[in-house]
Amino acid sequence: MLAQSSNLCCEIVQYSDADETAVCNLASVALPAHVVRVAEHPPSLDYVQLMATVRQLVRNLNMVIDNNHYPTPECSWSNMRHRPVAIGVQGFADVLAVLGLAFDDPKTLVVNEQIFAHIYYAALEASCELARVHGPYESYHGSPTSKGILQFDMWGVEPATAPLLDWPALRRRIGSYGLRNSLLTAVMPTASTAQILGNTEAVDPVQSNVRYARALSPPMRALTPPHHLPHTPAVQPADAGGELPAAQRAPGRGPRRHMGRGNGAVLTLAPRLHRGPPRH
Repeated sequence: MLAQSSNLCCEIVQYSDADETAVCNLASVALPAHVVRVAEHPPSLDYVQLMATVRQLVRNLNMVIDNNHYPTPECSWSNMRHRPVAIGVQGFADVLAVLGLAFDDPKTLVVNEQIFAHIYYAALEASCELARVHGPYESYHGSPTSKGILQFDMWGVEPATAPLLDWPALRRRIGSYGLRNSLLTAVMPTASTAQILGNTEAVDPVQSNVRYARALSPPMRALTPPHHLPHTPAVQPADAGGELPAAQRAPGRGPRRHMGRGNGAVLTLAPRLHRGPPRH
């Protein structure tokens, strides 16, 4: 069943009452665009570029708050007071596939922690810089962050360490200037935007090689990105519906049907691994 005219997302919790209606301002990072594969070196994540992307997203979403159209005064009141933004990800499963990691691999836990630690750090850094210029958000004083409590402090855990993450220095800057935004990160579904960019959704694993995505628009067939499939030569154009020649089948596999688009062209199943710096 498709629930129309509804929002079933539950990645954030925001306050609403008779005087204010919570608003979320979301954006997601396309993680596969930050994987670098150069020459004979194994693929790796470019955390410098990842943090630069996050800082830009914070600035962009902060401008959205000031320039957006609000359907009710309660929405505008809430957004201007708290200035929440939420930065998530898409293509996490794609990154693991390119790095050659399974979801239950212990190394995946490290990659997962490092990705989100760098995202959180860069978001805090950018919001703090905005607060230095424009002042903290209106309801900042009395918040956990105003008392020096960051997200991981609420869990009683130590933050991830890395050369780019200087948590003590960042804490001092936040203590001096505050934050411009009350919320900064969220793991939203990214169902539509991931399909547009050809990535897997959010942090979800691949569940099927071919599936249908349904929304208010007509159903859309979604294919698993090629780097999740066996490394095979590129499929040459052929009549839609035909079988792949033996030379174009993955080793040990039987005939496979083309997934035609109706114009006789075949969707290539060859890997599209990134082999250079991310292009923007």
